[in-house]
Amino acid sequence: MKSGEERDRIAAKQNLIDFEMEGAGAWAEVPCIVVKVVCDYADSHKDKAWQDFAAATAASVAKAILGRYAAHDGDRASNQPNAIVMSDPKRYTVGWLSAISTESVAAQQFLDERHDPPEYTAPHDNNVYVLGRMGRHNVVMASLPDGESGTTTAVTVARDMLHSFPNIRVGLLVGIGGGAPSRKSDVRLGDIVVSSRSGEHKQDGVFRYDYGKSIQGQEFQHTQLLDQPPMLLRIAVGALKTRYEADGHDLKDQVEKD
Repeated sequence: MKSGEERDRIAAKQNLIDFEMEGAGAWAEVPCIVVKVVCDYADSHKDKAWQDFAAATAASVAKAILGRYAAHDGDRASNQPNAIVMSDPKRYTVGWLSAISTESVAAQQFLDERHDPPEYTAPHDNNVYVLGRMGRHNVVMASLPDGESGTTTAVTVARDMLHSFPNIRVGLLVGIGGGAPSRKSDVRLGDIVVSSRSGEHKQDGVFRYDYGKSIQGQEFQHTQLLDQPPMLLRIAVGALKTRYEADGHDLKDQVEKD
C-alpha cells in the first residue's frame, strides 16, 4: 500500500488500522496471530527510519504473548543449563515468520537459547530455519526469500515449514506495518497492532483487502474470509493486556536490553 487515498478509502470502509502484506498468506496455512508495529503510514512517504525500532518492539510483544501461552505436556522446552539441545523437528511447536531481514534479525535477539539447525527437512522445502527456545516454547523461525513479499510467498514459506515441522500448533507473523490514521483511530509511529477479534461486529483480526471480484457498474466486492486467531493465543493476548493494565509494562527495557 503506497497510496494515502486508497489507504483511507479501504481503512474507512473496513475499519482497518494497519496494512501489511503477508498476514493473509500465513493465516491460510497455520493458525496464527499477527503482531505488527507501525513504522510508516502506508503512503508514498515511506522510509526506513523506524523499521529497526518497530521490528524489535514487535518481537518483544510476540515474546510476551508466548509467555502467556501455556505449553502442553510434552511441548515444554527445557531451560535447564545441562539439558541436551536437540534439533529434532518434532520438538518444535511454535512457528515464527518474518517478511524481511530486519524483522528476522530482531526476532533472533529475543531467543533465550539458540539450537542447532535441523538435521533434515521435508523434500522441496527451500526455507532456512533458525531454531531455539523462547521461554517455555521451542520455536522455529523462517523468513521470506530476499526481495520477495506478499501473500503467495508467505503461503509457500508457511506450508513448507509445516511439512518440515509437523507439530507446530500456532504461528506468529511478527514485524513492521503501515498505519492507517484517521479521526476514529489515532494511529501513530511505534503503535503496536495485534490481530484479534475487535469492533462492534467482532471482526476477525486480518482482512484481505486485495481479494475479491469486480462486477461491472459496482464497487469491488471483497470475498476473502479468514478464520479468527486461535483461542489460546487470544486468551494469551487478553492476559497480557490485563497484566499491563494492572502492573504496567517493560517493553522499553526489553527492547533496549535485547
